[in-house]
Amino acid sequence: MYSARNISPKSALIRVSAVLIGLWLWPGCGPKTAETHYAAGLKFYKEREYEKAIQELQAAIGLNPGFENAYRKLTACYRESRDGESATHYFEQISQMNPGLSYPHYALGLVFAERKAYEKALEQYQFACRGEPQFVALYTAFSETAFQAEKLELSESFLNERLRANPTDAYALYGLGNLYHLQMRREEALTRLDAALQVKPDLPEAHFAKMQIFREAAEYDSALAIADSGLAAARRKKDLDLSAAFLAKKGSVYYSLGEPQPALQYFRKGLNISRDNVYIPGELEALNGLGVIYRLTQEYPDALQCLYEGLKISRERNYSRDKGRIAGNIGDVYLETAQYDSALACYEIALQTAQENKDRLVEANCLGSLASVCFYRGDFPNSLIYGEKALGIYRELQDRGGEANELINFGTIYLVAGDYTKAIRFFNRGLSIALEIGEKDKQQIALGNLGSIYLLLGEPEQARLHLESALGLAREMENKTGVAINTASLGSVALLIGDTLAALQHFQEALPVFTAISDLNNEAITCANIGTIYSRQGNHREALQFIERAVALNREIGNRLGEANSYNDLAVVHLQQKNYPQALEFYQKALALGEELSAVETVWKAHYGLARFYEQEGRGKEAEDHYRQAIQTVEDVRSQLVTPEHKSGFFEEKVEIYAGLVDLLYRQYREEGDLRSLEAAFQYAERSKARALIEMLAESGVDATQGVDSLLLERREEILRRISEMQTRLISENLTGKAHKRLREQLRAEEENLQSLSLEIKQQNPAYADLQYPEPLPARSAQRMLKNRDEILLEFSLGRENSYLWAISGEALAMFQLPSEKEIAGKVQRYLAMIGGNTSPAIAHVELGYELWVMLLSPAAALLEGKKHVRVVPDGILHYLPFEALIAERRERQPVYVVENYVLSYAPSASVLAALSAREAPTHSGEQLELLAFGDPVFEARKGTGNPARVSGAPEVAGKAAPEAEGFALSRLPYTKAEVEGIAALFPPGRASLYLQENAREGRLKSEDLRRYRRVHFATHGLIDEKNPQRSSVVFSLDDDPTEDGFLQMDEIFRLRLAADLVVLSACNTARGKLIRGEGMIGLSRAFFYAGARSLAASLWPVSDRSTARLMEHFYRNLQKGLPKDEALCQAKREMLQASRAAWRRPYYWAPFVIMGLVN
Repeated sequence: MYSARNISPKSALIRVSAVLIGLWLWPGCGPKTAETHYAAGLKFYKEREYEKAIQELQAAIGLNPGFENAYRKLTACYRESRDGESATHYFEQISQMNPGLSYPHYALGLVFAERKAYEKALEQYQFACRGEPQFVALYTAFSETAFQAEKLELSESFLNERLRANPTDAYALYGLGNLYHLQMRREEALTRLDAALQVKPDLPEAHFAKMQIFREAAEYDSALAIADSGLAAARRKKDLDLSAAFLAKKGSVYYSLGEPQPALQYFRKGLNISRDNVYIPGELEALNGLGVIYRLTQEYPDALQCLYEGLKISRERNYSRDKGRIAGNIGDVYLETAQYDSALACYEIALQTAQENKDRLVEANCLGSLASVCFYRGDFPNSLIYGEKALGIYRELQDRGGEANELINFGTIYLVAGDYTKAIRFFNRGLSIALEIGEKDKQQIALGNLGSIYLLLGEPEQARLHLESALGLAREMENKTGVAINTASLGSVALLIGDTLAALQHFQEALPVFTAISDLNNEAITCANIGTIYSRQGNHREALQFIERAVALNREIGNRLGEANSYNDLAVVHLQQKNYPQALEFYQKALALGEELSAVETVWKAHYGLARFYEQEGRGKEAEDHYRQAIQTVEDVRSQLVTPEHKSGFFEEKVEIYAGLVDLLYRQYREEGDLRSLEAAFQYAERSKARALIEMLAESGVDATQGVDSLLLERREEILRRISEMQTRLISENLTGKAHKRLREQLRAEEENLQSLSLEIKQQNPAYADLQYPEPLPARSAQRMLKNRDEILLEFSLGRENSYLWAISGEALAMFQLPSEKEIAGKVQRYLAMIGGNTSPAIAHVELGYELWVMLLSPAAALLEGKKHVRVVPDGILHYLPFEALIAERRERQPVYVVENYVLSYAPSASVLAALSAREAPTHSGEQLELLAFGDPVFEARKGTGNPARVSGAPEVAGKAAPEAEGFALSRLPYTKAEVEGIAALFPPGRASLYLQENAREGRLKSEDLRRYRRVHFATHGLIDEKNPQRSSVVFSLDDDPTEDGFLQMDEIFRLRLAADLVVLSACNTARGKLIRGEGMIGLSRAFFYAGARSLAASLWPVSDRSTARLMEHFYRNLQKGLPKDEALCQAKREMLQASRAAWRRPYYWAPFVIMGLVN
């Protein structure tokens, strides 16, 4: 609001009259021109000597009433001196003395608009538009005031009326274009602005408006191109103010592109011109921009110097809008340096100013920043409230960058709250927008946060890929904080996989950076991580020193979440040192803060730590209570995850909690003889096994397309098509070097897109929300599942200190303690090395095989008496072990293998067996056939060549032919043709369908109604990728079919619809995959179970196609005799033990094939 000061209305009128009647002579000087008065006025204006500046500028207007720039600077003087009343009198006088002159009415409009007397302002602008001369600043002010006054229809009607009178009125076209721009009517705005430029090409303001539109739409290349042409036009007009504005806006475009050096260059140029020409808005814009860039490059003192200088000018010169923007950016500096109180004070000033000025963009920025302060202080509910308000405004303004920023921030809040699925969704949505608009800073933040969440989900490879991408972007932008944060996060990846040396190097590289730039938050995190490493190494003194430093830093900056996490870390060290009172104190502090903040990671770790503390104190009931609460917290988080990969990855490191409780319950059972402890131990062991698979089986009956947007389904098909094309290209033996690496990276990106899209599709489908997942099986239910008296279930649980074996039959339930996982694994690995090859002496394995029998099975020998069918639920490394190949009795000439005494089958858990039994088989029309079989596929890479195909990326794929350069050869399997034909001959004519050689194509499988077949048999190569199990595949003939690549991968198997009682994967390693603790083997087997198979025969190591053909012939003959599947395979193995070819009697030839799932 203006207020009269220094000059009375009367004296103003007298001074005007003096100017108007002809101050042509200046005492002591020759005649002065309007330009010299204007230059003198600028000088006084720069020094804020407003009275003298006003006199000079009035003199300039008196000499030249059409001096546009003089009106601009004069209104600025009145504005800054808050002398609006004098301004009104003066410009009214000028308008009366110069009827039809547009400039005085324009100036009056500016004065009234500043007073928020918008209707009077618009009235004056309309008078000006009807006068002469016409000029662009008038239409800029008119459109902006109409927008502020919300008089859009009236103003649009006025401008259209002028265009009807003169369709080539460039100024009216520009004014309408600018009005549409302010309303976010982008295409209409561009149409009018282009029309204005066609009429008047040298209209820099129209270029400026177009540049703004393209910048807001993140079309940065177009924005820069238009800026160059507009700047040239402004220079031709000698419009220094507009030139400075163009330069500053170019700086802001380069900021959005993540290119700080050119941004600094243009902001400095704009600043110099603005200062020379006393263009205060340009000076403020440039100082603000420089401060933001210095913040981006972590030059915080320089950032604060520029921003505080801008804040001082904005206050002194009454530029409240700029004051709010600059105060918000000062808050950002304080936020990044963890000075939360100072940041909060700045944001509150900025928010109030923005709301007073109805500056919606700055209001949104302030709300988003307040959300960040609340987040760091642990006030997550208010963080979400502020963030939602900011997001709403950004969307209203169609500000894509702001929208991306808030989506990423939402992801961070949900990450801490333990809702990882929502966190990933928000991070991906933010990343998608950041990629679309080309904002590298937001890209690196989103990628880094995704890396952090994959760390929490136990997926180190995914975490590494995201963090390395983020690190590359941060380096490209010269973002020191981003580089240090991502370097430290890569240290966390190394820590997760047990590489403490690499982890320490990463943390030690990042820590000095955080210290130097006063990033106290990340300094605290890194200190805590270094302390964790020293704790694991047993260096307790160093560990305490770093963790206590983290506690102090977190307290200093008020980061309560960081403080809580550091208490957990301190408690771990004290517990290791047997400082029990201190351990208890810090765990209790961590728990109290974690529960207050709803920080689930903190809470479960504190409960787990307290359980271990009370266990060591001999307070079993209190330990049990905390174990159960830790498990419940973990399962609450797990229940919110959607994809199997996330569920199993997240669960992997939490299995130790279940193992700890099982250990405690076993001791209670041994000490008290209470069967309830034994039953509880079994149920918690079951709760820690193959949970993702159990839930997948429940989901397999859901129509995955129900309620899902058809566009999403089409996108999924398109991504799958691209993945297939890339796999086909990877077969090319000419693809090497950079091209090979680039294609692998593209494939990885598409697989990530598929995973994100699958998550979105699943969340859209209402059937998943209503699905009730089965609970893990209690011991009594497991007993009821074993209906035959000759059945027994042997379930293993391997632990760090002790392992356990449950033996369950219809009439008995027992639990046995076994050696540690390390001791068991050592023997199993040596035994597999002996029997998994065909070069060791025939009896070299006997002694070790017997030791494993004694270690693993003999504890249950009494319960095994009279049993025939043994259902084995392995754990850890035992997934690789065929128990049939253990030695039950040592004899001089021929040892007795377990397979000779028992019939074995396998399952990931007892609960999986129950789920398979309960699942309804898919329906099929028509008569069910006996067999669908594929064999002897052709692997030549192209038609007309005799060369075997070479598959790229062999180092990532386990258990196949030896790698060759970029790939490995797929050789023909000639005996698989005889294998399949021999099996088919066992069935009546017309009851089996065979696809051999060139006809053994992937497309043939997909074109079949698979529900018609009781058995599906694949005699081919199996490719198992233990790092990326989704790439594991069954290989078909490789041809030139563009629709199929010949590799039936896991994602494709999931979408098959089977009604098969049995699927046989007569190929190498098909029972293997990625072994995840707590989930078991993730590979082809679970994909076929999901698709509808009730049982699966697969192999544990590379097999000979010749001996396999013989084994399969025996297997199917036994099936035709009516034997159950487990017994049919067992009998086939016994027959191999009696083979005339002595070599085939070795376990290498008959042991690898195992039967999984339902066998009756």
